Parts: sequence; C-alpha cells; structure tokens
Amino acid sequence: MAVLVIFLFSLLAVSALAIDAGSWYQQRRHAQDVADAAALAGAGLLDAGWSQAQTAAQTNFSENRLPSEAASISETTAFPASSLLGGDSVLVTVTSSATSSFATVLGIGSVHIEATARATIESYNTESGHIMPWAIMRNSFTVGQSYAIYTDNSGSNNGTVNLPVSGAQADPGCGYASTSGVSDLKSVIAGTLSVGSIHLGDCLTSKPGGSPTPAKQGLSAVSPWYALNSALQLDDNGDYTVLHDTPQLAVMPIVTNSDGTTTWTSGTSQLTVVGFAWFFVTGYQNAGKEVDGTFVKLTSAPAAGQSSGAYSSYGTATTVALTQ
Repeated sequence: MAVLVIFLFSLLAVSALAIDAGSWYQQRRHAQDVADAAALAGAGLLDAGWSQAQTAAQTNFSENRLPSEAASISETTAFPASSLLGGDSVLVTVTSSATSSFATVLGIGSVHIEATARATIESYNTESGHIMPWAIMRNSFTVGQSYAIYTDNSGSNNGTVNLPVSGAQADPGCGYASTSGVSDLKSVIAGTLSVGSIHLGDCLTSKPGGSPTPAKQGLSAVSPWYALNSALQLDDNGDYTVLHDTPQLAVMPIVTNSDGTTTWTSGTSQLTVVGFAWFFVTGYQNAGKEVDGTFVKLTSAPAAGQSSGAYSSYGTATTVALTQ
C-alpha cells in the first residue's frame, strides 16, 4: 500500500509539473515574441536618433505585452564599423513571473521568465537586379527632395556609369564585362534586364558624353506609370513601404572618385562604390538628358543577390534583422 501511495503521489507530481511546464513555455514564447517585435520596431529608427528608436520600441512593447511583463530597452552595437556612434542595435529584455497552478505541490509557487532580443539596422553592401546605370556622388542628395540625374554626364555630381552584365560581378579593378549600347541600357532602365552584383568598394566606370536615348526609351516603356505617393506609402518615421512594384523604383550606387573626391569629372573616370540608395523616378526631360526623381528611405528584407552589414550613413537602402 505504501508503494502504491508513493507511486500515485509521484505520478501526481509529474503530471502537475507537466501541466505547468506547458504554461510556462507558452509564456516564455510570448515574452520572446514581444521582445523580438519591440527590438525590430526600435532598430528601424536608430538612424533617426536613439530617442525615436527607444520610443518606438517602448510603444510596440506596450501594445503587445501581458500585464505581468516588464521590459528593459537599451542601445548596443553589433557592427563596430557602423557609422551610428551611439549604437546600431536595440536590445530588449522582457521579464515576468509565471505562477504555478499545480506545481505548488512540489513547492514551486512561480518561475522567472526572461527573453532577450537584439535587432540591428544594417546597410546593404551588395546589390544586384534592378540597378539604374547612373551613380551619384556621396553626400550630394537629401532624402525626400526632388533631384535631377544628368544622363549625359553634364552634371557636377552624378551621371551614367557602366554596370556588370547579368551573371557577372563588379570588382575593385573595373575588370568585368559591363552593359553597353542603347539596347542594353534601355532594358536595364525599363526593368526588363537585370545587372550583375555590385559590392561596396567595387569600381564603376563613368561614361563621358553618355547618350540620353536609353533613358527616354527605357522610361517611356514603363507601364503603368505611378506617382510616387501612389506607388509608395510614407509612414510617420520617414520610411517608405512599397504599394506597387514598378521599375520606377530602383537602386542607385553612391560613389566617390578613386581619390575620394566627390566632383563628377567630364572624362572617363573610375569611381568607387561607397553605398546604395533607393531612387524613385518621377519623369524625364530634354529627350532623356535629365531624369527627375526622389531619393527615398526604404527598409526591406534582403532578396536574392543582396547582402547587408555595418550601417552606413551614405545610403538609404537598409534592412533590419534580429542579430540575437
């Protein structure tokens, strides 16, 4: 009889622990989900300043938390090379106390629940696919303002460049097969021909006296044509969300001259890629000599041919990822 009593008590204890363990797991999973969401919400605004990032993380946590959950939110660094001096990441730790329903028979009244997440804002360091055959000098544009690209290279800080052909990779020595001719460039601009991979530090060659014809033919082939606010939606934090995929939205390399200067030269020159920016084309003038558009901030998940790393203030093409 004593053995039976001991067996039944043990069975009851194990059952009680199993029931509560399932509940604890669910609370732990919820705490992790809340921490992940809050960290991601905050990290996407780190380039706007820690105050905005912290507020976004706290607001997201408040909207999703359980009454028993509390959070600590701090700024930290994942990539030492990041240009965000205060930190490129948001660290969120969510804690709570989960009470026991049945495990009290074992003397377990509650357990401590804790979950931590770190989310990091990163800049793209490799791009491929729909990249416009134009480049712009570092620090020569303002996000959200209208801008003119001069496809004949008559501007002081932007112009037409050679890009690697599809399947090729650019390199620091400009020793790769590149797009050429009106037909290729027109198709690249229209979004019907993808280009190869471009990495930070790669070399692009400018095209002096570039023809405006590819811009005119490529852009006139885009249909439907969208106004910026119809294709993209601007949120309260200055970030855009894509509503309609269109070739009007493309990546543009940000460059310097090989010696680090930022004045566009009239002759053929080798340029160094230092970043990538999203550019939305709104129209063209003078038979394609001038292409008008707006640089926009866009946070997107990496696609095939893209990779990201340390945040750079030069570009507007960023992604946010959980790094812990």
